[in-house]
Amino acid sequence: VNTSAGNLNMYKERCMRKNAILRSAVSTIIVFLLFPVTVLSQEHDVWKPFQFLMGKWSGTGSGKPGEAVSGITSFSYELDKNIIVRKNVARYAPKEEDSKGRVHEDLLVFYPQSGDTNVKAIYFDNEGHLIHYKVSSSDTGNHVMLDSENAESEPHFRLVYELTKDGKLSVEFFFAPPGGALTSYLKGEMKREE
Repeated sequence: VNTSAGNLNMYKERCMRKNAILRSAVSTIIVFLLFPVTVLSQEHDVWKPFQFLMGKWSGTGSGKPGEAVSGITSFSYELDKNIIVRKNVARYAPKEEDSKGRVHEDLLVFYPQSGDTNVKAIYFDNEGHLIHYKVSSSDTGNHVMLDSENAESEPHFRLVYELTKDGKLSVEFFFAPPGGALTSYLKGEMKREE
């Protein structure tokens, strides 16, 4: 009877050691599986090149009929820093046929491609436009360019943001008709509000 009780104790001890070893091995595997994800997220912040854009910017225009009088743009991280949202409002001076003037509002959402470090953007405005952009940025962290993704039979759009030496935000919007060359359509500078 003592022998079988001793065997039972030895069996229990072996099971406890195996369970401890198994728990340790599983814990080690989990740590090594999670480690590369943590290291990658710390090494490559997809939003680092966009940092200069963050905050609120304002600009003024000529105020001539049909041209911008003022504009406000803001860039903010949203959804736990998974996207950047740019909100923009531009007020235009009245023209003969439009005595109140016009207000243009738009929303631009930057998002990383799933499983990739490439960034894309999608644009919506109060005139019903929708534009899909591929986004490129400089390593210096002061230049972001958006190029529309479109067929040759569609217009081509380009939006360029650049931080100037005096801390202003240079903004230039280019347009090309289907099959045509890009030309500058709007250009201006904004100053940081926040």
